[in-house]
Amino acid sequence: MTCLEPRLLVVDDNEDNRYTLRQRLKRQGYTNVEAATNGREALDLLRQGEFDLVLLDVMMPEMNGYEVLEQLKADPRRRDIPVIMISALDQLESVIRCVELGAEDYLPKPFNPTLLAARVGASLEKKRLRDELRASLSRLEKELEAARRLQASMLPREFPARTEQQPVDLHALMQPAREVGGDLYDFFYPAPDRLCFLVADVSGKGADAAMFMARTRSLVRMAVELLHEVGATDVAPHRVLNTVNRELCQNNREKMFVSVFMGVLDVGTGELAFANAGHPPPCRIGIGRRIERLSSTPQPPLGIRPATCYTTSAFQLEVADTLFVCTDGVSEAANAAQEMYGDERLQALLASSSDSDAQAVVMQVKDAIDAFAAGAPPADDVTMLALRWRPSAGARWAALGSAQPADRVVVAAVDGERFEQAAHLEQLSHLAHDTAENQLRGSSFCFVRCDQQGPERRARQVDDLLQVHQDTGLARAEQGAQAIHELLRVGAVDAACKGHDAHVALLCFLDLQRTFCHDRPRVPSSTVW
Repeated sequence: MTCLEPRLLVVDDNEDNRYTLRQRLKRQGYTNVEAATNGREALDLLRQGEFDLVLLDVMMPEMNGYEVLEQLKADPRRRDIPVIMISALDQLESVIRCVELGAEDYLPKPFNPTLLAARVGASLEKKRLRDELRASLSRLEKELEAARRLQASMLPREFPARTEQQPVDLHALMQPAREVGGDLYDFFYPAPDRLCFLVADVSGKGADAAMFMARTRSLVRMAVELLHEVGATDVAPHRVLNTVNRELCQNNREKMFVSVFMGVLDVGTGELAFANAGHPPPCRIGIGRRIERLSSTPQPPLGIRPATCYTTSAFQLEVADTLFVCTDGVSEAANAAQEMYGDERLQALLASSSDSDAQAVVMQVKDAIDAFAAGAPPADDVTMLALRWRPSAGARWAALGSAQPADRVVVAAVDGERFEQAAHLEQLSHLAHDTAENQLRGSSFCFVRCDQQGPERRARQVDDLLQVHQDTGLARAEQGAQAIHELLRVGAVDAACKGHDAHVALLCFLDLQRTFCHDRPRVPSSTVW
């Protein structure tokens, strides 16, 4: 619509009515006025060009005013064109029906010049305001889309592949409830053997939360970099959060805050150092459908009290463990009945994903909450990060120090009370596969399953239960069996079993060129798994 020359359409099957109405409109300054003799002709004109107002007669042949109005309002491109119905005074019920169908106003016959000017002017002014509002909304949508793309570009979207040196499989997802959100995930390697990662949730939603989120991410990265510049040998999560918290508390007039879970993983040993600032504790997914929460001392979110001192906790990941960190938008996802997804459903789903890689875990959770919500609008941002630690056998040997495989015996015990028997085989198969890949010369892979019923009985059973898989063909199975016998006899297995009455899986890398049949061989000080 142009403010100086709006375009009007008069639709009436009576020629006298069309002429009279056009002349009166011209006297009021509306010079761009076209006419149609019936409903079909009017719809053709509306499809060919843009009009700012339609004056539509109710009773017409071929297609009456009701049908024209219904088709006009069903067209998404033209439904907002204001329509004034033209009707005789005795057709008031028809006018009411047209208003219910979406007509802007009505004009009785014969035409009153003052009433005509008032209603035409009011209808055009409403359309002008609607057009301005629509243009403003369009500009806002474009700006929000640009902000959404900018926010997405701040989060890592390239997930590094698992390698021998960095054996971590990682994937993450952030899905805002609005165009932009206040959730955050990030990960990076401040050192080749350290993976730093975090998941955060800013109070509130929308643009203000997105700005606070961007500030939080930048401060975390700057704090980690600063620690390295001052010569810190390791990145302690509590030191990073202490620094970021003090900065976020400054000039925080809106009283915003952010919950953060930050972890630093030693990719060689699986040792995890983490700090939790008011965030939901993550889940550790172990082989055999085991789910464990990483609990720590409750501490407040960042941005509340500048003097808060955060603490670092430690946790040891096992081979093929997956760590799943998410915001409360996952468990609090709601369906149309306002029922929340909840922690029980989440943990059951994670337990069923114990064999999956990081990306599969994230996508399975996303698909599950989407299906649960069933189209209900999201109430909160949804963010999740999963990482799986899968070191190779060679990397585990390197973690023992400078010693070579031929110099060590490494025993791994898996507590049967915590794992199902199938889980034993599954976890050990990962290590067997890695061993075959690395082809550790001078070593063999020995897998023993035995009942914990005392060293003597286990020693009698070991010949039947022992399976030795040689990777070089140089080792002798007899020496491997003797080594297992001796370790069982001196009680090295008992300490690893922790006293549980359950099946135990033992994984041994053995130097089969060395004799272990001494009266009491030295049990190796470095024991892994």
